[in-house]
Amino acid sequence: GYGLSDGKTSDTNILDMATTIYDFVSELSYVDQSRIYVYGYSLGTGAATYIASIRDVAGLILIAPYSSIRDLYNTRLPIFNGILKRLVVQDFESSLYAKECRVKPLIIASNNDQTIPISLTRNLISYFQVEPYSYIVDNEAHNEFMDNQNVIHRIVEYLNQ
Repeated sequence: GYGLSDGKTSDTNILDMATTIYDFVSELSYVDQSRIYVYGYSLGTGAATYIASIRDVAGLILIAPYSSIRDLYNTRLPIFNGILKRLVVQDFESSLYAKECRVKPLIIASNNDQTIPISLTRNLISYFQVEPYSYIVDNEAHNEFMDNQNVIHRIVEYLNQ
């Protein structure tokens, strides 16, 4: 459903695809299954959190994560509650998957992110059973995280633990 691909974009299809990819990669003879880290950025943080909730991973890195798409919509137009929440067909409910994660994630977000408000990241953090490592920056826009050397440094530190 994205770009030139066939199919329909849905949370179920994305989660199925992420699981298929993870399972394929983890079975490669040269991959050490005990050292697989899952990484998600923005919309991809939902799928990454899902994989970490159903597979034994070494770590989980989330950049600009959200609690759910419904929550995101409600930050823009707060009407998707009660009966109107049914208007959100694909919810990408990261908070449900966070409850099942057994690994301590690294979560990176920005107080200045206009796409994923920091409140949604803080909401997601509250659902993890293992308190995440959190790194909150002040001046990064949604697509600028990987330009920040401190962000890269935090990721490298996390991977080296």
